[in-house]
Amino acid sequence: MTTPIVLRYHNTQRDMADAMIAAGKAIASKKRDWPFFVGSIAVVYLATVGGLAIGALIWNAALDQSGSILPWLFVGGIMGLAITFLTYRRMIWVQAAATLNSRFCASQQHMSLGPDGVVLSNDVAHWQTDWTGVEAVVAMKSGMAIVVSGIVYPVPNASFNATTPKADALAHAQAWHAAAQG
Repeated sequence: MTTPIVLRYHNTQRDMADAMIAAGKAIASKKRDWPFFVGSIAVVYLATVGGLAIGALIWNAALDQSGSILPWLFVGGIMGLAITFLTYRRMIWVQAAATLNSRFCASQQHMSLGPDGVVLSNDVAHWQTDWTGVEAVVAMKSGMAIVVSGIVYPVPNASFNATTPKADALAHAQAWHAAAQG
C-alpha cells in the first residue's frame, strides 16, 4: 500500500496509560535504559527492606518477642512491595493525565502513516519522521502506539473504521517500520 493511512482521534487517559505500558515493554530491551532499570530495582529493594524493617520493629515493640519474627518480616516485605507497586502504578496515571492536559494532546490528533514515515499534527504542532526514526510500532487491545525516542504516541481503537481497519493499519505500519530498519 502506498496511499497514506490517515487517522483522526482524541486520546483518553486510559489510552495514554495503556500505550505507556505497552511502549515501555517494547523499548525495555534497549541498552540505554539500564540506569532506569537499576534505579527501579534499587527502589523495589529499598521498599522491601524498609517493609522488613517495619515488620521487625512491630515484632520488637508490640510483641513479647516469644514468637517467631519470620511472619512479621513476611508481612513487612509484602507491605513494602505493595507500596512500591501502587506508587509505580500511580506514577503512570499521573504522567498520562499530565500529558493529556498539555496543549499538544488537548486537541484532536491527526496521524498519517505512509511508506515515507509518520506525520502527526494537531492545532498547535506538526511533527514528522521517517520510519528509521521510529523505535517501535506496538499493538494494544485499546489500539496501537508509535514510539519515537522513548515518547509514545497512542492511536485508540476509535480512530479505526471499516475503511481503515486496525489490523490493516497495524500490519502496514509494522511492515514499513521493519523495512526501514533493514
